[in-house]
Amino acid sequence: MAATPSSHHVRIKADDDDSQTPQKEIGSSRGLVVADLTLDGTLSAFTDCIQFSSLHSLAVKASHKFRELAQCSEQHFLPMPVRGLPSGKETGKCICIDVGGTNLRVGFVELLGEQGSNGEAQPVQDKEKSRGNPERFRKAHEKSWPIEDHLKMDKAEDLFAWIGACIAEVIRNGYEELSADEKEELILGITFSFPMTQVRLEEATLLPMGKGFAITSNLNLGRMLLAGYQRQCDISEVSGIHSGDPSETRSPNSSASFSLPRLKLTAIANDTIATFISVAYAVTAQPNSRTVMGLIAGTGSNAAIPLKLNRFPISKIVHRDVKHIGNLSTTDQVVTNTEWSVRPTDEPLSDLGIPTKWDRQLDEQLPSGVQGFQPFEYMTAGRYLGEIVRLVLYDLASSSTNIDTVPHFLTLRNSISTAAVALAATQRDLAAFANPFAQLPSLLKNMVQPICQAVMDRSAALTAAYVAGLLALAGDVSLGDVGDELAEEAGGDQEDQEDLVIAYTGSLMSSNPEYCRSCEFWINEIAKKSSSKNCGKKVVLKEALDGGIFGAAVLAGTAAVTDTRLT
Repeated sequence: MAATPSSHHVRIKADDDDSQTPQKEIGSSRGLVVADLTLDGTLSAFTDCIQFSSLHSLAVKASHKFRELAQCSEQHFLPMPVRGLPSGKETGKCICIDVGGTNLRVGFVELLGEQGSNGEAQPVQDKEKSRGNPERFRKAHEKSWPIEDHLKMDKAEDLFAWIGACIAEVIRNGYEELSADEKEELILGITFSFPMTQVRLEEATLLPMGKGFAITSNLNLGRMLLAGYQRQCDISEVSGIHSGDPSETRSPNSSASFSLPRLKLTAIANDTIATFISVAYAVTAQPNSRTVMGLIAGTGSNAAIPLKLNRFPISKIVHRDVKHIGNLSTTDQVVTNTEWSVRPTDEPLSDLGIPTKWDRQLDEQLPSGVQGFQPFEYMTAGRYLGEIVRLVLYDLASSSTNIDTVPHFLTLRNSISTAAVALAATQRDLAAFANPFAQLPSLLKNMVQPICQAVMDRSAALTAAYVAGLLALAGDVSLGDVGDELAEEAGGDQEDQEDLVIAYTGSLMSSNPEYCRSCEFWINEIAKKSSSKNCGKKVVLKEALDGGIFGAAVLAGTAAVTDTRLT
């Protein structure tokens, strides 16, 4: 239950009417008062919504908004030109790249299908023991580079020339292991952490985004990347790059004296879709388990989900070239990038009065081009949680009559990382606080842990509500007045346990187990208490290790099979 200003502890309950629900203490106010602000009052601004009634209402409103956007918006619910889901039997080898918001990864990936790396079929129970089931994939010569800020702000040609140089380096490192055919032409799969539209699997056009890149929308991503790689091919047959710097070459006497192979781009996917596809490929042939969603919970926030074709207007699902993959029984579904953080998906939050004054302050201080662009992400994603905590602490410090000087770092934007917030949320020993919180006076230091935990808990709960809303749209769960008809189409009441697997990636979940558990708890709590139709269903969050790379490989491999390139 949300706390009152006079209480000694702030507690979160799953349901106000259920006295048996475990309560979770997130901090002690210890009577601290800062001007007209109390710690309890500050915490309540974040935790009042963390209860079933509020989260259920949010999930219902979000589901209605998602249904509307799937029908009407050109920036949301972007279907891939692919029908069906992976069978888990696909095999083949390709080179894959994952262009994220902070890092670039390149490597060779081999799909091993049902046989696994040991050449023998794996029992179902062994598959479930492994997160992301890496036995179905084999990686080689993978390398990662940070995408420096100057690269993000460079012209698109320069950014993609650098990416092309990194691809060339990995190919050179693995050249001797390539077959004769692969030395002529390599299958390429790409994952981009950018919003985009597609009319063909191997083509993608960039949409407006707020990820700190200067590249403009309406950019043909595949064409730009292949052009960047071609620059490496054109340098000379004996040129080489061994640090990712396009200006750095090997000597003509280097052992890498060969022509770079051509690249055949067969698949481009958004990172959320790649995450979903990677686990859908790994978790197969299990009647009581199916992958229902891909979730990004890291620097940014997004989700991908397979939806029935009737969720969309014809204009959204008319593609020039549609690939059919996997089991034919799933070809009436299309995997969809929701872009669920882009406005107006925040309307359900505003309708329920969930945004705080600190959320509004964060939005107001953003560059004019992204103010109000991704409000849901500003409240839930790793890129922003540290800044919310800074704004709260600055407000408390500047309002206090007991603090002479506001610590300097609280006046600097983005001076608190989400990693520091996540650590502080679990740290009750004030003497053990690391920087920047170690610099705070004792009065503020006492507030750090409960504030950090409240911000993290709210993020997990809001994400859970939006996940539940999406699952209702897909007919995987019912929210009572949302999804009943679709849930009946999907199978009605379940006598046996069915695990609905959500593939996730991103440091906010992968580095913070308590955050992950909290999100999973609230998804199931919302489903369980919304409708008896959800009886027997359990949502399971499953980490998609290397989902960007593996998802690109699955799509590239399955697309290449269609073109008789891989078997």
